[in-house]
Amino acid sequence: MIRTYRDLIEAFESYENLNSLDEIANQIDDDIANPTGIYLLSLGRLPENPDMCRPSSSYCPREHLRQVLLSSEFQSKVIAGLLNHFGEYERELYVHIPRCGGTDLRVVLGDVLFPLPKDLVMEEWTQKVALFQHLRRFACERKTTSFKFFVCGHFTLGEYINLGFIRACDHVFTVLRHPVDRVLSHVNYIVHAMRQDPKMLRPDTRLWASWLNLANLDNVRWEELPLEILKSPAFKSDFTNLICNCLGDGTFKSAVRNILTSKIEIIFLKDYDAWLAKKWQVVSRRVNAAEKYISYSDLSLSMRLTLLDELVGEDLKLYDFVAREGLGAAPEA
Repeated sequence: MIRTYRDLIEAFESYENLNSLDEIANQIDDDIANPTGIYLLSLGRLPENPDMCRPSSSYCPREHLRQVLLSSEFQSKVIAGLLNHFGEYERELYVHIPRCGGTDLRVVLGDVLFPLPKDLVMEEWTQKVALFQHLRRFACERKTTSFKFFVCGHFTLGEYINLGFIRACDHVFTVLRHPVDRVLSHVNYIVHAMRQDPKMLRPDTRLWASWLNLANLDNVRWEELPLEILKSPAFKSDFTNLICNCLGDGTFKSAVRNILTSKIEIIFLKDYDAWLAKKWQVVSRRVNAAEKYISYSDLSLSMRLTLLDELVGEDLKLYDFVAREGLGAAPEA
């Protein structure tokens, strides 16, 4: 019988396909089989409109619950819901700074921990069938003695703090790369990803193409694209002090404040393999590596100045501070 959000998620253990939603909905307790009960059960809030609390004679609470489970709001709240209602499980909270080994980490740790990637709550990245299959996996795997959440994807440290995801028993960590190398790797990844997706099926490929005013990728001059990306104002917000944005509000001081107060573990990318082996007994698979289309030596002096001054100025201060203060974790030999 389903009376709580926890009951609802546990019911997904029997999920097989979308038809299974009917079986899940049929388990709702009669006492909460009303609009207010269903909203509170599945969305954690009251109906926004009082008229919704006075349903017509044709109202079917089971069908209503099924519709809510298929809604974007239910999906958007899944990670918070799992963390809040299954608080007995410890959390590994990873701040994924783009182009710092995060996709590889998500794959290798996803084999030993239960992943909760940010894209799970994003409709453009995760279809409903995949969402429900993930909930089924959780309902089945959570019974193991070593079960632990691995929250990943592009959550910022600020989001973890503001959402209240960090508890005293949890571990927060990130991997840090030299800011200049990170930006150039980001550019190389964008070019690589676009070349791998010529029909622009991925949401990010379509977004990047729109920023470059490209209706399609048929006549792209790939050898010129890296510099076009670096020069494009549309990409500037994605590149400018991204490390400080992931760890703070974009400034050096805010990032340092969050680092010191959250006790986040920082692993330099050069120590990543050793850290994986020592802490997790796993080996990197080099997932999501991109070909090199541009390097620092390819940049003109003016582009180098733009990169160092405008795009990574705060990030460089932070990187140097972390190294100088010994805040980066170095695995013992």
